[in-house]
Amino acid sequence: MQKALKVVIVASMTLTLLIACSNDENASSDSNDSEELTEEQVGSTEGLPERRDFDSDVEEDGEDIDEDEESLNQPTSSEVLVHFDDVELIDFDDIDDNYAKTISQEGGIDNVVYYGDNELLTSEFGKGAYLYDINEGDTVWQDTYFHTNGYLKYRNNLLYTNNMEGEIAAVDIWTGETQRTYAYRTEEDGAAIPTDIFIFDSLLAINFEQMLKVYDLETTEQLWEIEFSTHSNFLEVDNLLMFETFDSDVVALNKDTGEEEWRINEPNSYSSGGGEQPFVMDDTLYIFSENFADTFKLELYDLTTQNKKDSVELDGRFFAREEPVVAEETIFYSSNTDYTNGDIVALEKSLDQERWRIGSEGYIKQQLLYDNGFLYVIVKPDGEYGELSHLVVIEEESGDIVLRTKIGRFERSMAQHPEENAYIDNGKLHIFLSEGGNKGSFRIYEPTGEINRSFES
Repeated sequence: MQKALKVVIVASMTLTLLIACSNDENASSDSNDSEELTEEQVGSTEGLPERRDFDSDVEEDGEDIDEDEESLNQPTSSEVLVHFDDVELIDFDDIDDNYAKTISQEGGIDNVVYYGDNELLTSEFGKGAYLYDINEGDTVWQDTYFHTNGYLKYRNNLLYTNNMEGEIAAVDIWTGETQRTYAYRTEEDGAAIPTDIFIFDSLLAINFEQMLKVYDLETTEQLWEIEFSTHSNFLEVDNLLMFETFDSDVVALNKDTGEEEWRINEPNSYSSGGGEQPFVMDDTLYIFSENFADTFKLELYDLTTQNKKDSVELDGRFFAREEPVVAEETIFYSSNTDYTNGDIVALEKSLDQERWRIGSEGYIKQQLLYDNGFLYVIVKPDGEYGELSHLVVIEEESGDIVLRTKIGRFERSMAQHPEENAYIDNGKLHIFLSEGGNKGSFRIYEPTGEINRSFES
């Protein structure tokens, strides 16, 4: 039989690329024992300005609905279509390498990797940012001066990172040459270090623990700064920048001036550290509210008027690591009430019925991730610390499970942003598996067989 090929690449930093090779007999002989599978089952993807408090009033068809009527609004439940355990479990190393890669860095890692066409754009502890050509087995460029400190963002062929001179540098991803810089440190700031950066269509925002500085993306001119603290997503919607505060307020800022346009207080709203909430789709704001005994609520607001327009009660409890996600046509959530033994539910955007429901036995380890028609669920079947986790990939329209695979020991840290553990870039799911001491490996998966697609421009 042919076993998984392990290519060891020696360069200025030690980097190991494990390429999974398909075979018809046995799985690769590593620590993750795999089950037998057919060639057809491997990588198959066929078919694939005023604070408003709305605790009780719901605007619907011009009429107000009181809280009692609101609490009765529940979608029509569906039968469980299939259970995770009904689908064959395969080993990640047995997936065709047009769909899956394993990348291991031995020198230390900053918890983020971007994978292109056999290229890695990443950083390592003490070695800074670099571009690595896997086919050539060589570093294209490297700059040890860059200190990524856990964040590394790219957009339009530019990599944004901290150059340790009180600036965020925009670096050409192909040459490593600095194209422009955004100065953030002043004498008053002292040794202030950014905790994150956000890149929007025309703006760059630098987040400190209690302050936000915003710059023109092209000219690098600082436009405004405000006191700022959030643990939620930070998103751009038309002329607004929106986020959720620790006090459960959803705040909208004028992106040109930084002035507050409006805020909505939903007292029981909940966003986990690193969560995607708030969600905005089709001029509608979606807020998930803290659970009761075995239910939680989804509140819908009109983005133009900030009036509540609908509310629905959903089964399940709102756990930080199972945060729902809103896609263009579907709302996905977990119905778990005790960390295990719940369902993954796809709710129609109309809120009146479920599209499908799938049994998800086990402990969900990461907020649900969605991209381009596929839902990604990371689950630990037995819920025990240190045991192997599984990745389950579900097709949105049909509810078909297109992949169920063992990925290794995944223990999500409660980091500020999901890039610390699992994230999607350019249609590719990246999963970081920590090995301790700033070492680890990445499982990378692309559901259409185009994993070697180049970086998104």
